[in-house]
Amino acid sequence: ELGSSQAEWTNQEAAKALAGVITRTVEHERQRQFDKIAIGIGGGHYCPDFSKIEGASDWAFAYVIPNYAIDEADESVFMQAVQKSHAELVVLDWKGLKAPQRRKAIGFADAAGLKWIKDDEVKV
Repeated sequence: ELGSSQAEWTNQEAAKALAGVITRTVEHERQRQFDKIAIGIGGGHYCPDFSKIEGASDWAFAYVIPNYAIDEADESVFMQAVQKSHAELVVLDWKGLKAPQRRKAIGFADAAGLKWIKDDEVKV
């Protein structure tokens, strides 16, 4: 993010620096090989647990449904994510979900025929 006010949004030097970082990061990530594709459910806006797993393993998260969006998510959208990503696993940010949200996420995984695991069970 550049910031939260007009002063930051119009700072051309900051925007160029940020664009450069994003470009280098994308180029680096394109070089990586991910052997396994997952869908992450839970966690906050930046999903730090999923980022940690992705950075330390051969797992890539094709889609993430953060905890603030799971209540509105429906099975049809989840199934589209599975079909488009060819995901083979659902990783739940267990502590980042309330019990009803966990049940809903597990239901999504079961309906798609995917195994699900807690985030702290992923081997990194």
